[in-house]
Amino acid sequence: MPRHTAVIVLRWDVFRLNDPEDWEDTLMPKIAFLELRDELEASHSMAAIRSAVSRFANRLGYQWFAHLSAYGSEVETASNYPKPWQILYHLHGFAELDPVVMAAINADCVFSWDGETFALDASEEQKAFLDAALGYGICSGTSIPVFGGFGRTSLLTLASPNLRGFCILESPILAANIATLVDVHTKRCRLDEPPAHAVKLTTRENACLAWAARGNKVAQTATILGTAERTVEFHLRNAKRKLHAENTTHAVALAVRQQII
Repeated sequence: MPRHTAVIVLRWDVFRLNDPEDWEDTLMPKIAFLELRDELEASHSMAAIRSAVSRFANRLGYQWFAHLSAYGSEVETASNYPKPWQILYHLHGFAELDPVVMAAINADCVFSWDGETFALDASEEQKAFLDAALGYGICSGTSIPVFGGFGRTSLLTLASPNLRGFCILESPILAANIATLVDVHTKRCRLDEPPAHAVKLTTRENACLAWAARGNKVAQTATILGTAERTVEFHLRNAKRKLHAENTTHAVALAVRQQII
């Protein structure tokens, strides 16, 4: 019974529109959100996640979406941007100078943006970035920041090739729910799926890292493997280098995330 009451309250809230023109600004985002929620719940792969969020973006009149998750120098993205642009973005580390990402760090709720406005205060590198994005038709959009634990920042962007009204801006709580939902399911699927390009460790590097993950110190691992401590340290150094890790603890976390150990 309480469940049905909640549904009635939600519907009453949705349909309390003072003006038929409020449809785009109030009703459509909520309906699209409910559909997105169900589609994400049924998604069990990153491909399914991308399809669901892409359909959601299209329902609201946007052509593309991009989800970015950043923790320090580690950046993961999922989007339906043109493939050449996705490759350029990763290849050149554009996340570090992307004005949208920079704006999200200082924002506390959903915001709209366009390349022309960003260009007014942009550095020369950022202007080159904006010009490159414009070459693929990416010139305006709406972005929703979400701040996770341990300093992780995620960002959901809905982008369009043309300047337009952004119907989700008037519903910051709904926008935050949408971005959080996408972030949670994206993170879930990334943990479930093996990475496409996992780092290749040698058998010894893998073993040393696996024993470190179980709390063993270098001396203990050396005894177990029947080798010298300096040999274990050598393999751990190589593993950290390949994983681009700051220390052994970081290397273990990255190896677990990539399903190497």
